[in-house]
Amino acid sequence: MGRNTVICGLAAHRAIVATTRGVALSVLCIVAILALSAARADRLPASVADVSSLLTVGDLTRLPPDDWAVIVEVRDRPALREPRTGREHRLVAATYVRSNGLWFLRFLGHADEPAGDPVARNAVQMLAALWRSADRRWGARCSRLRGEPLAVWVSRQGEAGAEMWGSSLTVHDAHAARAPVEWLREIAHEYGHYLAPGGSGYTEPESWTNGVLGERLFASWLRADLREHVLAPECLPWVSVPDIEAYCVRQVDPLLERFRGSGPRRADLRRMDRRGFDACVELLLGVDGLLGGAILMDILEFVQTPNGRSPRGIDFEYALFHWIAYRGVLTARAGGAGVPPKVPLTRGVWRAAAEGRPVATVSVEANAWVDWPASLAGAPEIEWQRVSAAPARAKTSAPKPAASRRPRFGGGAPR
Repeated sequence: MGRNTVICGLAAHRAIVATTRGVALSVLCIVAILALSAARADRLPASVADVSSLLTVGDLTRLPPDDWAVIVEVRDRPALREPRTGREHRLVAATYVRSNGLWFLRFLGHADEPAGDPVARNAVQMLAALWRSADRRWGARCSRLRGEPLAVWVSRQGEAGAEMWGSSLTVHDAHAARAPVEWLREIAHEYGHYLAPGGSGYTEPESWTNGVLGERLFASWLRADLREHVLAPECLPWVSVPDIEAYCVRQVDPLLERFRGSGPRRADLRRMDRRGFDACVELLLGVDGLLGGAILMDILEFVQTPNGRSPRGIDFEYALFHWIAYRGVLTARAGGAGVPPKVPLTRGVWRAAAEGRPVATVSVEANAWVDWPASLAGAPEIEWQRVSAAPARAKTSAPKPAASRRPRFGGGAPR
């Protein structure tokens, strides 16, 4: 009797174990199926070696010159929910860019109704053009250029405009009438919040300057890239080359000309009202026009703010001088026609030279914006090198990068 009871107990235990394992296996299978379904839902890998493999997902449009990017127009349009509101959208298009022999997913365009599909598709193409312009100048110095893909959510709801939050960009009331250049301005403004450095804490017109900076900066880069034929006009949806040229004449060139002629408005750089906001935008735009390359990324390593406050315009000017003192060399560009620009130099004796032109020597007593040497007038570029750290006193040590105190910019800037 006892033996039978033990046998029955063991059999029941084995049955329970078998049942438990079966349930666990079933759960695992369900989870695996759901994961597989999710993978199939967006069908877009983070990177591919051969972009032709994406033909299984949708039609491809290659962007000239040299097929530097492709737009994937998704056939099945899988349903996805916008994370913030939970509103259902459908994946319309995506952009892959070519880098180091691979194709990387950069932008995903979604729309909440079919009428918004063209906007979603155009938005990821416009963002691709902005990405290319930024990558040519900043490259690996800007980590967000190769961070997680940025999602665009096109909605028929809300007041016409756009906003950046985290790694998502929402276009509100996408069907409202907009001038062609307004599409560029809205997208560039929000991508500026995501990518570009800027001051914050301003009382007007908004807290962060990197959105307005993005409008001017990207427009100036697009104009230059179009003129240099590294970007084809057909890469730009909504706007034409004359549209961009006209925008730059109105919104970019006056700032650059004023900056070249007189340097930054230092008193305004300390203000936190609209004058301070505009002065900060002008400084960063002007420094990019004068020194080019990755200068705006380079000086971020030297930005220091007292008591952990938000950075403002004057902090970027100090950072620029610290960067120059640390390097002891810089190349300045004359820019467009008109008044020769002023050049920022730190204390010391600097030697300026241009290819095939006489050498000029400038002695600087303190951080200053000095005039372009008359002996090198007309030179498109001047190479400056510091030959001594102090003109008449003992050498001073150059400050080193303050990377550990580097402030963060973009990505959900306060509106």
